[in-house]
Amino acid sequence: MVDAMRWRREKGARQETARREVYTGYLVALAKWRNGLREVAYNPSLTPEQRWETARQALPYSQAYEKRMEMFITAPPEVVRHSEAAYKSLRNMKDPIANGLLQDDPEYRILVSAFESKLQSLRSAMRADLGVADPEAGIGFPGVVP
Repeated sequence: MVDAMRWRREKGARQETARREVYTGYLVALAKWRNGLREVAYNPSLTPEQRWETARQALPYSQAYEKRMEMFITAPPEVVRHSEAAYKSLRNMKDPIANGLLQDDPEYRILVSAFESKLQSLRSAMRADLGVADPEAGIGFPGVVP
């Protein structure tokens, strides 16, 4: 009986560690993808071909798609829902940026704000799943710098 309880407790701890690693990997991948798109939006000297190729390559470089698949098989439905919202919000930024949208355009600010909001919701859902206090609760995304 005691061994069974210990086994369940250890299994739960291993699963939580695995989710924490998947969540961290996914957030890092989204940040890499976002930064790749930001580099394009902040560089008006790129040719249209360079803009398109650089924006297109930001996703494979980030490995966000692969990490997204890990989320599907690891995270509970509520976290997956938020992870998909953040992913799709970021994906919606790619084409406008690839087609010439620059960081000083109001549409860019709207897209960034939408993504940051979805990202904050995702982090909150991840923390709730892991039982970690949310330092962002009630204050919005700290230090948003598009």
